[in-house]
Amino acid sequence: MFNLVRRSPFREISPFRELSRFEREADRFFRNFWNRAPMVWEEDTELITEPSINMFEEGDNIVVEAQVPGLKKDDLHLQITSDRLLLRGETKEESEKKDRNYHFREMRYGRFERAIPLPYEVSSDKAKAELKDGVLRVTLPKSEAARKNVREIEVKAA
Repeated sequence: MFNLVRRSPFREISPFRELSRFEREADRFFRNFWNRAPMVWEEDTELITEPSINMFEEGDNIVVEAQVPGLKKDDLHLQITSDRLLLRGETKEESEKKDRNYHFREMRYGRFERAIPLPYEVSSDKAKAELKDGVLRVTLPKSEAARKNVREIEVKAA
């Protein structure tokens, strides 16, 4: 006997998982809204999703790691101001082949820009950036003033 039960394509999708994903994206959008540089749109270039980042302290440095898969060093541009790191880049599309019949076309191409607020003042003249395996690692040494501003506070029992 044949099993005629058809699997619904919607059975694979969990509405709660999708709602949770939407909530995370909305939280990220509103959390970063005030820290962004103004977005500039061009007629023929679509602004694409900004890269995901990690920011952490490593010794006397602030380290920012950004996922930028497929980009070369010439596709990335960094600027440091007193309170933020500006990361710009562009993913270029290879020329579209006329004889292709695409089934999916999800890869995004275009410019992106992300302004990353820095928790401390940094020494921009000693900053270093390295691109390896699709991850951009920017090392920003804390300024002398930021390093001296750290002090221990004694805890007293009542």
